[in-house]
Amino acid sequence: MSEFAALTRVPSLAEQAVEKLTKAIVAGHFQPGQRLIETELSLTLGISRAMLREALRTLASEGLVETRNNRGCYVIEPSREDMAQVVMQRAILEGAAARIVAFRRDPDALAKLSRIYQGMQLATVSSDTFRFRNELWNFHRSLMAATGNRFMQQSWSNISNMLQLYIVQAPSETSDPNFILKHMQCFLQCLHEGSPEEAEQLFRSQIIWIAYEMLGAPIEDELQGYLTIVADDRGRIRRLGEAEVKARLRSTVERK
Repeated sequence: MSEFAALTRVPSLAEQAVEKLTKAIVAGHFQPGQRLIETELSLTLGISRAMLREALRTLASEGLVETRNNRGCYVIEPSREDMAQVVMQRAILEGAAARIVAFRRDPDALAKLSRIYQGMQLATVSSDTFRFRNELWNFHRSLMAATGNRFMQQSWSNISNMLQLYIVQAPSETSDPNFILKHMQCFLQCLHEGSPEEAEQLFRSQIIWIAYEMLGAPIEDELQGYLTIVADDRGRIRRLGEAEVKARLRSTVERK
């Protein structure tokens, strides 16, 4: 074995700063539209301003911050149009991941997802919103990790950060833990028992339905063919016919 093979790569200071700033932004410690003061951040993080700027460039490439001419760096304010595009990519990625996980049915991967779900239940009982949100995203992150595809994981990571930032900016009733738990139970059930095709359709469809409820926007015509299966309010998986899809879409539009 090479003497270098056993070495574990240590993240650079800039990479560590990216991780810390990402967590702070998606947790809401920095608000959308807030200016990030370089002198303060470099002192807080204990790094040079050159290192900080490298970290901020990475965050800009991931869509979390933007540099405004001669005015510094700001946390982005994602629009509904931005989020609609993010939702489409997320639905495709997680749908594909669910298909892979349901096909493999790896006991370790499924056990990990079940443990995370139990953590969400405990967080709901104790009204620990911060823990619940972390467990929720950990579930989806672990689903992506179970595919073993690092390119899918990286794509998901970038868009999930932006989506979490939007949720902090514009929470909705779809953020209610009890509402989410019912749907997560259906996700787990489908990964354990459903066909790969059903798992893909459920994740893809449910992500679109819930996201557009959160956005307060009608679902575009080109996405309506994806809306084939739902987890209902009782935590049951149901396949929708064309007439029911249209009825649900009308109801969604009327509530806007």
